[in-house]
Amino acid sequence: MVSLSVVLLQALVSVPAAYGFARYSFKGKKLLWGIVMLSLMIPLQITFIPVYILFAKMKILGTLLPQILPFIANGYGIFLIRQSFLQLPKELMESAYLDGAGEKEILLYIAIPHAKASILSAILISFISTWNSYFWPFVMTNKESNMPLTLAMQRLQDANQGVEWPTLMAANSILTLPVLILFLLLSKQILLSFGYQEEK
Repeated sequence: MVSLSVVLLQALVSVPAAYGFARYSFKGKKLLWGIVMLSLMIPLQITFIPVYILFAKMKILGTLLPQILPFIANGYGIFLIRQSFLQLPKELMESAYLDGAGEKEILLYIAIPHAKASILSAILISFISTWNSYFWPFVMTNKESNMPLTLAMQRLQDANQGVEWPTLMAANSILTLPVLILFLLLSKQILLSFGYQEEK
């Protein structure tokens, strides 16, 4: 639930944001883009104390929200998708305007299909990052019902009772399976986003 929520919300934020940065000139654009780039350089561990205090004041610690809300905006996703939008030919955009297409139609039927490979790559990277997250859920939740599988794996390594290796390996397989399936489904699009062209 956490991983899918993060991926969906990031897509709803990253795609319009990347389109805006790629296609428009507006006041404060350079400053906002600088903030997006700066977010790529700040480790998650630096921000957890103020975020923890904020969520404590909001009284949502222990719920799923602290595992979702901080990751709605993804600087890397915005950067990756923006690079694809910048490659859109201006002539194509002008032709769409002359044919009566609005910004919504251009985004949905021209820009997003053109950047599909980059969007899918951003989704996969975001899903894997959230699915494998350990530090953030460990800090933000103390209820077993809201803990992800990565924290459950730690519970299987009981120092007092010893490690049940067959159980641990089975749990690792279950933990890896969704990521592996998703990668196999999207691998072609990921290769295309990095410039690989399939041989005909």
